[in-house]
Amino acid sequence: MQFTIFTTLAILSGAFALPTLSTREIKASQELFTFALTNDLSGSSAATSIPINVDPVTLGSLFFDPSGRVFATSAQNLNPSGEGVACFIVNPASPDAVIRFNDKMTFVDLDNNKDVAIQTDVTDFTIQCVL
Repeated sequence: MQFTIFTTLAILSGAFALPTLSTREIKASQELFTFALTNDLSGSSAATSIPINVDPVTLGSLFFDPSGRVFATSAQNLNPSGEGVACFIVNPASPDAVIRFNDKMTFVDLDNNKDVAIQTDVTDFTIQCVL
């Protein structure tokens, strides 16, 4: 009888056990990456935060513009203390030209021209940050 009680308890405790997340996974799921888009030609700038280790999202879904399109010339990491976080911005028109930024490289040109600010439609660009 004792064997049956212990066996039943062991099976039930295993059935109700919660999955265990590593400390790194818990930390990553709670962290946000904060960045800003800037349009040097119009002078506008806006910031937002996105969760780390989630699927890519479009910049158009993160930044509202009454015209329906988002234009920018650069992006900047606003929380460079997020060590180990790497973010990737991808233009769907040229998916091989990935723009990377992180805690060490905190500023990136979205227009691919370091000499001149060129207003770029980034509505459909995606961003993803990973730890």
